[in-house]
Amino acid sequence: MSWPPRGVRVDVASRRAYVDGEEVHLTNKEFALLQLLLEHAGEVVGRETVAEQVWGDAGAASSKTMDMHVSWLRRKIGDDASAPRRLVTVRGVGFRFERDTEK
Repeated sequence: MSWPPRGVRVDVASRRAYVDGEEVHLTNKEFALLQLLLEHAGEVVGRETVAEQVWGDAGAASSKTMDMHVSWLRRKIGDDASAPRRLVTVRGVGFRFERDTEK
C-alpha cells in the first residue's frame, strides 16, 4: 500500500492530521474517525465498528450523527461528497478510505 493514502496522514503521538502536507484541524471525533479509517485503508469499516471505536459504544452514535461527522471530515480533507476520491460511503455497511492506486 502506498502511504500516506491519498495524501492524508495522522501523527497519533502529536494528534495532528495532514492533507497534502498541510495541517488540518480536527475535532477529537473527527481525528479518531480518520485514524480508524486510515488504519484500515482500502477496507470497509462497518458502522458498528466506527461507533464502538470512535464513540466507545456501538449504540452511542446515531446514523445521522455519524454521517454528519463523516461529512465534516470530508470537507476538512478536501473531498467532494458528490464524487469522493478519499472517503467513500458504502451504503448500508460503513465507510472506506481509498488507497492510492498509483505506484
